[in-house]
Amino acid sequence: MTTTSRILIGTIVAFVVIAAGFAAGLRFHEKRNLTKAADPVAITDTAEKDSSVPNTTIYEISPPSLGLMLETYAINIVSDSPIAQVEIPSDHAKKIEAGQKVFLYDKNGELINSIGTITGVKPSGNITMVEIDLRNNPDISTREVTRGKIIIDRNPNAFRLPYSALSRNEKGDTFAWEVTDDISGDYKVKYKPIEILSTSDTVFSVQTDHQSTNLFILNPDANLRDGQKVNVRKFLYKPPSQHEEARIASIVERRMRQIESDKQLAANPPPGAAGSTSCAQSCGSSPQNFIDKIKSISKEQKPSPTSP
Repeated sequence: MTTTSRILIGTIVAFVVIAAGFAAGLRFHEKRNLTKAADPVAITDTAEKDSSVPNTTIYEISPPSLGLMLETYAINIVSDSPIAQVEIPSDHAKKIEAGQKVFLYDKNGELINSIGTITGVKPSGNITMVEIDLRNNPDISTREVTRGKIIIDRNPNAFRLPYSALSRNEKGDTFAWEVTDDISGDYKVKYKPIEILSTSDTVFSVQTDHQSTNLFILNPDANLRDGQKVNVRKFLYKPPSQHEEARIASIVERRMRQIESDKQLAANPPPGAAGSTSCAQSCGSSPQNFIDKIKSISKEQKPSPTSP
């Protein structure tokens, strides 16, 4: 075999080896890419397994409570006058109008038994001046008022849930955990997006779905998974009273009636009352009492037989 032949054969062998190595490397690279592409499927499988893991927590479930929902707007009140003036951003004052009522609070945040009334709304550019009449309960000084909540809307037929039932995902979307049951008696949770219709200090209102159970977990935690089987305790949620306005109005009305009654009594005192004592002693006595009084005086003035 000549030198030229050996060189040619060596070159061919080297080329074959390089080609084989390149092919093996290419197959390895493709295999890695296929493995990476399968990762999301593996994550999905893991999520499904999480939902099947038993959850031993007992969750309280309840339908929304149907009743009155007051939507309010909180304000600070600083005024030495019975008529307070409060500045509100104009874009927040769109629902505020004359005649609306205002809950009043003292410096400790306690609700006062007095109701304010909006008497004027004066927009001026980006600021709206709202005038509030604080004179309502004569027993409470308007100087006690430091905060208020304007009642901007009322819905007598709202479906209300506590804020404890509301959750938020990473995107900031609100949702709640709805509970469904099957013929076997098992309960499962369902991730359900929630649209908040209105809010107050303690509750928010939602639109119910006629095709759902409308049973929501009131005490959700981070262990819940969509489709997970859970243990539940049925509970009928009852929110705090939304009738504070009516209660306070009733207190003030009774007090005003008492004040008016006292004025009438002072102007027209009944017989025997203070201021008519002299009349009761003279003209209010019976005729027999008057005669007996005269006889008694006569006896006292008659001279004694032993006198000189």
